[in-house]
Amino acid sequence: MQHQGLENGRWAQLTFPKQMANIDSETSRIYRALVAGKSKAKRSAVNRQVPMSLDDAIAPNIVCSQDLRAFFEQYLGKGFRFKVEFQSWLRENAGLTTFRDAVETYPTLVKSNHR
Repeated sequence: MQHQGLENGRWAQLTFPKQMANIDSETSRIYRALVAGKSKAKRSAVNRQVPMSLDDAIAPNIVCSQDLRAFFEQYLGKGFRFKVEFQSWLRENAGLTTFRDAVETYPTLVKSNHR
């Protein structure tokens, strides 16, 4: 099975091993990316927002990075974790609220999930 791939800055034919003759398109895409050594997935620096204060607005497409974790730990303590519910809340409220709102909301989201 022949597929296009990037080699030395130019597109070249990539051949799948015989064992991979019946692979699906997602596996094919991953295989080509691994062989070519390139990935389309890149996050821009704009998404890696680290707030300067609690009054900064939460940017759309926020990324839960280590720097953002350190920011929240300053206000919520070392026990802070990016729980799924909190990450969802951040994304749903991006552009609408501030980090102060996030810090105030976190305890209620975590508490409502403990049984």
